[in-house]
Amino acid sequence: IYEKQADEFAEIEKVTKKGRRLRIELRRWRAMKMRSKAGNSMKEAEFEIVGIRVLDKETGKRVFTKDVFAAVVGAEREYLTIEEIAEEFYHRFDLEVGNRFMKQNL
Repeated sequence: IYEKQADEFAEIEKVTKKGRRLRIELRRWRAMKMRSKAGNSMKEAEFEIVGIRVLDKETGKRVFTKDVFAAVVGAEREYLTIEEIAEEFYHRFDLEVGNRFMKQNL
């Protein structure tokens, strides 16, 4: 999806608990649509995708090998800023990791 021109771009700088400085690149693509499958029409369901890329501030190298993507759906999605979406994703990401760990150890 990075080949497609993003509708919005932002950068955030953060510092980890250990003092490592990070540069977080955020890209937002609006009015995305899914392909229809098995006779289900998805032409009327639009959503947005936010791409999150984490880079080391000093070296410029990626911290993670793969980028993270978050889908934003709902009627109020237009009123959220790209920074708000990323912040909500960070909170949700911690929950997902915990849920995965619990499922694997049940």
